[in-house]
Amino acid sequence: MTMTTLYRATDGYIGAWSCWSTSRETAEAYTVDGIGHGGATIVERAADLSSCLDLRSDDAGVDLVALASALGYDDARETAAEWRANGWRYPWEDSRSVRARLAESGYAWVVYYDDYPEMAETYVMVSGSYDKE
Repeated sequence: MTMTTLYRATDGYIGAWSCWSTSRETAEAYTVDGIGHGGATIVERAADLSSCLDLRSDDAGVDLVALASALGYDDARETAAEWRANGWRYPWEDSRSVRARLAESGYAWVVYYDDYPEMAETYVMVSGSYDKE
């Protein structure tokens, strides 16, 4: 098992659906007042990312087709197009059914490119647990 160090700016929450980064500098960007998420404290954790769904996409930040496909939607391209039409950049944040499918998928993490800081590699904890140091 290969462990990876992840960082998060927080005011305490580190559970399911929290976002992390391999870059301390990215986490520090979320300590700024007025962002609306993050927090004043940087937390560091070692995590096993062997069960990570890779959704990094150069053009949109999140490969929605890959997400729909991994979650078993019948027509991944059509589903992704619907999500885009809904204005969803991160469907697990916008849809309870997508979140439920992802939680049941067996993936512990999702990695994608976030919009803040622009194209920041971001890991979402799906399982609600992490491997401690």
